[in-house]
Amino acid sequence: MDLADPESWLIGFTSVGPLAIGDEISATSRSMTAFSSSAVFEGCPSIISFERPGFPNLVIADSSENGLVELIALEGGPTSSEYTATSPRTSAGIGIGATLDELKSAYPAITYQDDHFTPHYALPDGNGNWINFAVFEGLVNKIVVRPMPVIPREICG
Repeated sequence: MDLADPESWLIGFTSVGPLAIGDEISATSRSMTAFSSSAVFEGCPSIISFERPGFPNLVIADSSENGLVELIALEGGPTSSEYTATSPRTSAGIGIGATLDELKSAYPAITYQDDHFTPHYALPDGNGNWINFAVFEGLVNKIVVRPMPVIPREICG
């Protein structure tokens, strides 16, 4: 993995590139030198967004405020297709901008989560870790790595 080349990063059940669930949130900026970082919400110091032009946003959260990364989100938003070439990918090749058909083909056992606020697809590793994929207009527009099959409506709150 090349820290300066996010396209080389792998999305796993507990990590996205150099960011991993359980890392100290205060230490994450050391490996994210190719990005600028900022607090996402005023009053939520436990949420950090890493941004880079032409690349999906990366958001990490420490919802319990225990100093550890509890969630990693890769966000493409409504223009996900522009990030297809630059997004990190799972070992099966799924990243921001992948089609729903590609997602289902790569993971035939993936389950649909009919969440009222954020319907999505969830993939477990069998050890309590999940990769969650939100789809908008047929394209993956958000990928959330965390120890539950949920994409939070709001990360802060």
